Amino acid sequence: MKHKCNLCGKAMRPVDDMEIRGIPQLAGRKIRGWRCACGNEHSNPDDVDVMVEYYKLKRTGVRVSLFKSGNSWAIRLPAPIVRALKLKPNAGFSLEVLEGKIILTPAG
Repeated sequence: MKHKCNLCGKAMRPVDDMEIRGIPQLAGRKIRGWRCACGNEHSNPDDVDVMVEYYKLKRTGVRVSLFKSGNSWAIRLPAPIVRALKLKPNAGFSLEVLEGKIILTPAG
């Protein structure tokens, strides 16, 4: 898909290294988009939709349930969270218990 800069009119090149700004929980994550030689950037609408889903969940609150899986216990993560964090099957996490809260941090 060709993308034209709305500032200088030149063709923009596709990139996949645009930084997400303003969302501390997603700091360091990258999204796709287009970048122009003049410095202008356009975000990929599909990636922006994922961020909107994430914010809607965050605003309404995320509830998860604990369930038994064999001899272990598991928690299902909502799909918008998985998409926003770009998690893959068998992704590793570090787990910390702090003041009665469980904090999961994607490893990697």
